[in-house]
Amino acid sequence: MRSLPLVAIRRRAAVALLLLTALTGGSYALQRVGAAHEQRSDKILDVAARQEMLSQRIALLVQALGGELTPGQRTAARQRLNRAITLLATSHRALLDGSDGIPAVQAPAARRELQALDGPINDFLNHARTVSSRSLFLPGDADVRYVRAAAQTALLNGLKQVVAHQQAEAASDRQTAERGSVAIVVITLLVLLAATLMLIQPLLVRLRREVAFGELLQDVAVAANAATSVEEPIRESLLRVCSLMGWAVGHAYLLDRANGVLASSAIWHLEDPKAHEGFRRASEAIRLSPGVDLPGRVLVQRRPVWLADVTEDHNFPRKAVARQHGLRAAAAFPVLVQDQVVAVLEFFSLEALRPDRGLLEIMGHVGTQLGRVVERVAAEQRLLRQARHDGLTDLVNRASFHERVRLALSRPRRPDEGVPAVLFIDLDNFKEVNDGLGHDAGDRLLREVAARIASVTRDADAVARLGGDEFAVLLATVRKEEEAVAVAERITQVLAAPIALRDDEALVGASIGIAIAERDGDQDLGALIRNADVAMYTAKARSAPYHLYTPQDDNLTRSRVELVADLRRAISADELFLVYQPKVDLQTMQCKGVEALVRWRHPTRGVLSPDAFLELAEKSGQMRKLTRAVLDQALADQARWQAQGLPLDMAVNLSPSNLRDPRLVKDLQRMLDAHGVSAGTLVLEITENVLIVDEAQAAETVAELGRLGVALAIDDFGTGHSSLTRLRDLPLAELKIDRSFVTRMQEVRDDEKIVLSTIQLAHSLGLAVVAEGAETPDVIRRLTELGCDMGQGYAFSRPLEADALADWARVHGVAPREQPQLKAA
Repeated sequence: MRSLPLVAIRRRAAVALLLLTALTGGSYALQRVGAAHEQRSDKILDVAARQEMLSQRIALLVQALGGELTPGQRTAARQRLNRAITLLATSHRALLDGSDGIPAVQAPAARRELQALDGPINDFLNHARTVSSRSLFLPGDADVRYVRAAAQTALLNGLKQVVAHQQAEAASDRQTAERGSVAIVVITLLVLLAATLMLIQPLLVRLRREVAFGELLQDVAVAANAATSVEEPIRESLLRVCSLMGWAVGHAYLLDRANGVLASSAIWHLEDPKAHEGFRRASEAIRLSPGVDLPGRVLVQRRPVWLADVTEDHNFPRKAVARQHGLRAAAAFPVLVQDQVVAVLEFFSLEALRPDRGLLEIMGHVGTQLGRVVERVAAEQRLLRQARHDGLTDLVNRASFHERVRLALSRPRRPDEGVPAVLFIDLDNFKEVNDGLGHDAGDRLLREVAARIASVTRDADAVARLGGDEFAVLLATVRKEEEAVAVAERITQVLAAPIALRDDEALVGASIGIAIAERDGDQDLGALIRNADVAMYTAKARSAPYHLYTPQDDNLTRSRVELVADLRRAISADELFLVYQPKVDLQTMQCKGVEALVRWRHPTRGVLSPDAFLELAEKSGQMRKLTRAVLDQALADQARWQAQGLPLDMAVNLSPSNLRDPRLVKDLQRMLDAHGVSAGTLVLEITENVLIVDEAQAAETVAELGRLGVALAIDDFGTGHSSLTRLRDLPLAELKIDRSFVTRMQEVRDDEKIVLSTIQLAHSLGLAVVAEGAETPDVIRRLTELGCDMGQGYAFSRPLEADALADWARVHGVAPREQPQLKAA
């Protein structure tokens, strides 16, 4: 569908305007000529009529002169006669020859009649002059008779004939003028009709093109919005453009980003597939560099390009095959995404055609629409990948991993075929790297760990990052337990090597839980995942690099396993918070320090006390992370109090696994430095039982803490197993009497004896004594009498959050701090 260019339409409009102007001018000129003719005819008629009147006047004046007149009347009559003679003679000559005021008679019949009257009029005038010149008349004068007879007969009739002929001529002229006017009106209407057709027809064609272009854009937009891939709207665009313009071939090239060249997409619209098969093969075989061929030029120019005849273009490598298939004109336009060409669509006609700017413009719009589709589909694919993959490591995420495990479990298997296995991997030292070297270093570590794990698994296996420092591996099929164990050993080996982090190196260990699907019977996703989770906790509890799940490991209820999983998330999600209970000097009743107590604000179970989750944290290998989080928050609050003028000591509990951790002291030193807190203001509380578990490692950690300057306290003293030798040799500062003895000592005399003995023992060893469970004034009074140094319990205050504790301390006062006397280990 081609339309006239606007310049051609303008030319037609100019021609039509000139014709109408000429017709209007001609009509006006014709009207002016007709009016002039009518005016001249009217003038002639007026003169001819006056001649009739003058001839009769002359006759009457001649008759009067021939009668009885007084001298005065005769003189007046003679003067009037002479004027009438002069006027008649002048007008007659003017009618014949024309004058300034009177036009000559042109009508042939009237002029012949007027010329025939020339002699009679002259005779008539001569007789009238003769009469006018005489003063005496005889009765029956011949001149008088002649004048009277001529005026009444021949002369008068002749003049009337002249008038009649002139009127007939005027009527004929009017009819001719009217017919001319009608002809001009008819011609004008015909010209107007022709001009309308000449202008409206191309405008209608152009309007139809615009409507078709609008429908094309709408169709492409609809196809684009409904498209789930880029191919669909490209194919629709090729079809629509070729159908609209009647072109034979449409084809799409896609940009190969890696090499920067255009390659065929194999997406075509062919009016006759068989007729153009050779051109299709040639186009799919060629790869076009920037600037080469029609699509290459579009790639460089980033705008539509038109070739009137490809067979005459020297930069068209396919011109020979195009000539063979009868292809001539070609046009191509780019598909742009953020001003970058991602594809080029080309079209071919069977005839040579000049560039069509309208089509090029609409092609540009179609390219824009397709660019939006490409961008949207790419964004959807990115979102889909983000929804199924971890953004940091590009491994599959938890949801996608679970889906893959579910599919692996549901897949039918032959009896001799292997079964799926799942490995849960938890890094041991990630938080230290993340906190100590920064999040960027932590991110690099996670990416390196992901790459190392993926390097020792098969292509059929799936490696996932579940979140934080947790990874998982799905082994598609294993026939023997040893195969899964071998993968765990390879993972352990690749993670044992140091990981370079710019100027630092990090060593990370991992605990791996292995669970293998049951060969007989159905096993659901939840059970297999849970088994791998339990096996991983077991590996951590045993400080083993990996552990293969067995039913004997499953001593945790489902609820507890879920709670353990929630706890792992809670540590990273800042769901844990601290409350502080004051330790009061029983002599001054002032606050001497506080003990940090952890709470968990669970999203569904509410606030949980330590009894609900500390044992799980210990067994699941999460105590190290939890203790680091508690220490970090406690030291931050202590630093803030000190800045507010509240120099309070801070007591934090350690678990058995903390003392088995050789990195505890280094981590603690880093946190003390980070918060600007003196080691001498920190008290770490341990239980008696800690000292008999892995005694050598515990003793080493305790000794390092003593050298660091941190005060140690034995918590819940009297409920565990310890020896006086251990109490003597450890760098302790406090003993804390268990609340079970303190709360009942007024009712149970033996409990009071135990409390007194403990106070005396502690003082003999140079240790301060803290009594837990000071709930009533009587208990506080008795503890003071027994010489106890500090009390801790609800009688003083419930555990308070940081700001409330600061307010409480300001009201009750802060005891002057004494540097604790630590015994050397």
